[in-house]
Amino acid sequence: MVRSVMEKYAHRPAISERRRRKPLPSSNQTAPQPSLDNEYSHMSYQQVWQNAENTAKALFFCSKAPVFNQTKVAFLSFTSGQYAVFDLACIRLGAVSVHLQTSSNEEQLSHIIKETHSNTLAVSHNYLSTALSLLAHCSCIKRVVILDHDHKDKTHQNSYQDALKTLSKQQTDIELTSLELLIDDGHSLRESIPDFEEQDDELSMLIYTSGSTGTPKGAMYTKKLAAGMWGGTWASLFSDQPTSTFHYMPMSHVAGHSSLKNTFVRGGNCFFASESNLSSFFEDIVLARPTELSLVPRVCEMIYQKFVSELNRRRQTESLVSKEIEQALKHEFRTEVFGGQVNWISCGSAPLSEQMKSFMESLFDLELNIIYGSTEAGAIAVSGQLLSPPVENYKLVDVPELGYSTQDSPYPRGELLIKTQSIIPGYFNHPELDKELFTLDGYYKTGDIFADHQNGKIRYIDRRSNVIKLSQGEFVTTASLEAIYTSSPLVRQIFVYGNSQRSSLLAVVVPKEELLNKYENELNTLKRLISESFRSLAKAYTLNGYEIPRDFIIEPQAFTHGNGLLSDHGKALFPKLRLKYEDKLEKLYESLEQQESSLVSELHQNSAHLTVEEIVLRAATSLIGNDSHEVLTSDNFRDLGGDSLSAVSFATMLEELFQVRVPVDIVISPAYDLKYIIEFIADNNQNGNAPSFEDIHEIGATDVYAEQLKIDKFIDESILKKAHNLPSSEKPQVVLLTGSSGYLGRFLLLDLLEKAEQSDGKVICLVRARDKQQAISRIRDAFSYLDEKISIRLDKLISQRLEVINGDLSQPKFGLESTQWHYLTTEVDTIIHAGALVNHVLPYRDCFDANVVGTAQLIALALENKIKHFSFLSSIAVADRGEREPIDEYQDIRIIEPVRVISDSYASGYATSKWACEVLLREAHQHYGLPVTIFRSSMILAHSKYDNQLNLPDMFTRLLISLIETGIAPKSFYANQGVLPHYDGLPVDFTASAIIRLGSENESEFHTYNLVNPHHDGISLDTFVDWLEEIGVRFHRIEQYSAWYQLFKEAHQQLGEERKAESLWPLIHSYHSPLAAVSGSPIPSKHFESKVAKTKIADFGNGIPRIDKNLINKYFNDLTRLKKVSI
Repeated sequence: MVRSVMEKYAHRPAISERRRRKPLPSSNQTAPQPSLDNEYSHMSYQQVWQNAENTAKALFFCSKAPVFNQTKVAFLSFTSGQYAVFDLACIRLGAVSVHLQTSSNEEQLSHIIKETHSNTLAVSHNYLSTALSLLAHCSCIKRVVILDHDHKDKTHQNSYQDALKTLSKQQTDIELTSLELLIDDGHSLRESIPDFEEQDDELSMLIYTSGSTGTPKGAMYTKKLAAGMWGGTWASLFSDQPTSTFHYMPMSHVAGHSSLKNTFVRGGNCFFASESNLSSFFEDIVLARPTELSLVPRVCEMIYQKFVSELNRRRQTESLVSKEIEQALKHEFRTEVFGGQVNWISCGSAPLSEQMKSFMESLFDLELNIIYGSTEAGAIAVSGQLLSPPVENYKLVDVPELGYSTQDSPYPRGELLIKTQSIIPGYFNHPELDKELFTLDGYYKTGDIFADHQNGKIRYIDRRSNVIKLSQGEFVTTASLEAIYTSSPLVRQIFVYGNSQRSSLLAVVVPKEELLNKYENELNTLKRLISESFRSLAKAYTLNGYEIPRDFIIEPQAFTHGNGLLSDHGKALFPKLRLKYEDKLEKLYESLEQQESSLVSELHQNSAHLTVEEIVLRAATSLIGNDSHEVLTSDNFRDLGGDSLSAVSFATMLEELFQVRVPVDIVISPAYDLKYIIEFIADNNQNGNAPSFEDIHEIGATDVYAEQLKIDKFIDESILKKAHNLPSSEKPQVVLLTGSSGYLGRFLLLDLLEKAEQSDGKVICLVRARDKQQAISRIRDAFSYLDEKISIRLDKLISQRLEVINGDLSQPKFGLESTQWHYLTTEVDTIIHAGALVNHVLPYRDCFDANVVGTAQLIALALENKIKHFSFLSSIAVADRGEREPIDEYQDIRIIEPVRVISDSYASGYATSKWACEVLLREAHQHYGLPVTIFRSSMILAHSKYDNQLNLPDMFTRLLISLIETGIAPKSFYANQGVLPHYDGLPVDFTASAIIRLGSENESEFHTYNLVNPHHDGISLDTFVDWLEEIGVRFHRIEQYSAWYQLFKEAHQQLGEERKAESLWPLIHSYHSPLAAVSGSPIPSKHFESKVAKTKIADFGNGIPRIDKNLINKYFNDLTRLKKVSI
């Protein structure tokens, strides 16, 4: 069938993509950025099939790992033309394609690959490092094929070569190749693939789904079912006209396959999105000019946001009436933004609100086909009409626990059960799950509630499970949230409400009776108190932002058996609660949407007539969704329910309104409230801004270059001109320290104060805070849990040797008055910069102000009036380059790492910001003689002497809490690689002392130290468990690592919510696979080792300390005293 389709439309374009090209060299200093062609390039059906045939030949005739009928082949990639070609090659061979979700973690991916015993893994470059990690656990993989490899792209070639080196080091016989090479190999073969007989019930592909369970299940698509996508029953979803379609949906979902293959069967042209994050969506669409658009709710929202933004802009600049502007803009979107050829649109994957459906239909002037289906059953209904075929029969069944009955009036309601020709036979290797999938009489259980309007017309209501899938894909268990929120001393009862069309939750709250009496005439005050209570609980239980009710209704009448809302056992009757409150809550949703829309529109229209305070408060209200009276200038954005991502949105909105860059770190910092942000904007409106990410790296940069980071882009020319002739600080009497409220910073401060006492010196701390009083409080709070003797000593040193200045590193001259800045430039002799925005979620752009601009401001201070000594706390993440050789302590960072790719991977933004700081410091030393000492710190452990001084939030402390609390440990944490494993970490007191001592000895040079534990001593996590057992901690050792991990996860569910939040639970996936056994540290540290050997560091002697039994025993004692573990 597939061959006949390809031959029938041989000369038509089949696949179209935008090629990536390198721009011409630029005459300016900025490195050229890769770009996309301004047109799509086409490949004919004949070319596509020939490439698929040659690929199939190369795979079939490979002696090492041949692919033939029923061989499993896994895919881990975003959809693309090459993905389609490789998939066609699998079809040609009768192989079983296994489509992996790129959002899955390595544990899930490894499980699927081993379960399917796939011998080939096709990946795009974005997931090559993941593929290499999987190889360590998946011995069945014999071949990795890179899709969309561009041999002219230096980044692609480097990652390809690095991968080859990795495989060579592992002495594996796994083949690493690209699709282009496979096509060439197949082309050179004279043999032909022999014909083979296919059976309808043979497997064709596996689509893995997990839903709310989290456990991947492989939906089995037989060859008969897969053939239905090439026309068949799926054809009724699409127009029967010659077509061009736009493809961005992942092929790990059945919708991606059905859309692509139905385009092929009609001889249509498949245009592929250029970027997996859809950042090029609108640019691609206008070039592709598709005739059909298959949408999902997320893309509909993206289109709506673009439309509303443009509409608000035009309403301010055009004289037409509002309705005329809106109609004209919709026509422009149809004809220009979407190319003017769209004649069919659909939306699926999740429910779409009626408001969004109406908007999309008015925008395109077309009916929006709402497609309902599932991975297991394919397409079931379109716009509420059951598809027949394939659906042969259907019925509703009562769901009494939710209050739905087939006897309901005017329409029967219940869970939809169907019999359909497109149903899968079951889940791969899991026949025991058939009972969850089918009823005894063979109906498929959809798990969704519908109303039956007769004659195959149905209306979706909601999910059956109390696990709600919100519109952005998050699963929320309402029952567990209700249990948390009813623990508030203000709340008697609560009903949490949400549905799949909304991205947030609402609630009905019954307050305690005494509160209702007290605030009978002040319900707004009561509501605010309850909101604050919810946020405190959310913080304590580490809930996500979407798990906090966006708003709620105050209900004075309790839920009782008498009013029908509780059962005779006192259990909440959720169907009755839903029936009673659903209309009110849906109206509240609508009210919030109208409020948000009108607030944003009003802000854009009236910003010139509003004060800064009014704009900031209203912007916060629009994003966080509280009533305006609830948001005060004294509120902290994070405490209001904001997180890192909503902080980015908030900062962006403020930038648009004020034309002032608002760093994300001041929005999410616990030190700053909204009043500070208001003052910050007002000051910057008058004083201007420091350079932005875009000023240095250009708008939309995907790579950042060392040569872009020039000192003169950050520091005033007048300072730099004078710097060449300045004297150096002679004796370091006055030290400026940043980051003193952090874990390492507090011990740097303590050591510096002791030294200042001995030398009659002084320490100045620059602290981010609203005022000096808060700055001093932040420093004192950092030293909690010190014993009385040390506290008394610290208080004396602080009163005699410490000066505190509140300032913001990311602002010009820290936001200080000119007199304060001048005072620092003349008084300070040494700068120790340990402060940073440490956030492993934010991208480089949002770490730029606090980390890069902040360092540049300190360099400016170091170069004014006299040359100061500069010590900088970097990160070992700069030296650790994954599969590439790590960076040693002697190499110039600008040469060894001249470019970094902007990535959304974990901690990449933070690491890149530290890299940028190192580049600036290299520049400052080379051109202005600044003495610089860089310390790349690794894991910083507890203080070796002071009780209770350990970093509770770090991964190591969390692991120890989890091990002790669960009493479960693996026989070994490490994969057996024939070497003694070693744990890399240093006590905080040694680290602080080494930084101060080694930094003070550098008078004029540039030094870098990799602060790692290099000992080949075999002291590892396994050793720590042994030592804990010796002092009486009991562990059940599990032989098989995977079995331990599963039991370990389950044991965490038994911990209390507070203890679970302090444990490894939030980071538990880091331990889903055995660790690689490394003897010593993989990061070179010869310079650090040599210097420490010649220098006495505090009480540690001449050498880097090993982790010993005393330190692990101290961890246990500290955790016990702090009541973080039970004994």
